[in-house]
Amino acid sequence: MPYETSHHFDSVCIIESLALPDDLTGTSLYNDVLKPLADREGFMVRHYAADTRNLFFDAFQHIRHDFVQQGHGPINHIEAHGDEDHTGIVLASGEMITWEELRVILTEINIAVQFNLLLVMALCSGWWLSSILLPSQPWPVWGIVGPTETVGDRDLKQAMAAFYREMFHSYDARKAMDQANDQRPYEDWTYRLETADLLFCRAFRHHMEIMTDAELQERLNWIVAENFRVYPDRKRSAAVREWARGQLLQHEKHYNQVKRQFLMLDRFPGNEKRFPLRYEDCKGHGAQPSDTTSPQ
Repeated sequence: MPYETSHHFDSVCIIESLALPDDLTGTSLYNDVLKPLADREGFMVRHYAADTRNLFFDAFQHIRHDFVQQGHGPINHIEAHGDEDHTGIVLASGEMITWEELRVILTEINIAVQFNLLLVMALCSGWWLSSILLPSQPWPVWGIVGPTETVGDRDLKQAMAAFYREMFHSYDARKAMDQANDQRPYEDWTYRLETADLLFCRAFRHHMEIMTDAELQERLNWIVAENFRVYPDRKRSAAVREWARGQLLQHEKHYNQVKRQFLMLDRFPGNEKRFPLRYEDCKGHGAQPSDTTSPQ
């Protein structure tokens, strides 16, 4: 089923960690595409050279101070290399940033912008991040854009330029993804946008289909732990665990509870309309994105 969600932005921050002889695609994207667009459209863009771990983390601190705390909504764009094992980002210095380290940084920013962070992962298989973060954790971004396979520098540069030109023109993420993929059919896209609610929908359906006994036990333990977190004075007993087993079988209720935490609707209830997918939608064949964005 088609669906619509929304995203707001007014700036783009590029964090680049590439070294010669690599093509400095982030630098050229900033100089040749984003800076001229920003000057014409009145947007803010910033480029951060982040060759080391310290500089990488410093860049995000600057983004929080210079953009987020000033009321801006930046798209965060990372230009680097992914490692062969899909365990994180390899910096120009050869140092590693793990996905978990990146998740923590992004979650802080996503909370500060009230679940409105778009992350562009301009690296080989950059979309991979969307498949390994746990659906039991609050999702650290509104959406992730990136290639689903290994791509060359030239292809990546052209795709990102087309993506931003359309984003700055129409503020429509679906149209921007069409341009990044050279107007190919959705099934043939190299570059994908994974929004948080679509990801949760697919992950929930997948777990309902293939859940093992160990996973059922883990989810049962989670329900029990959440019960005691909310009601710390409640006595620990077999009755609570039996109640939790009954809750586990109530898939729709469980879907709604976990969705609120995953999409931070418990923190930002005003975002409810931005994430319209229901349990009935997610237990079927899923949805295809028809996303909209707008200037903040």
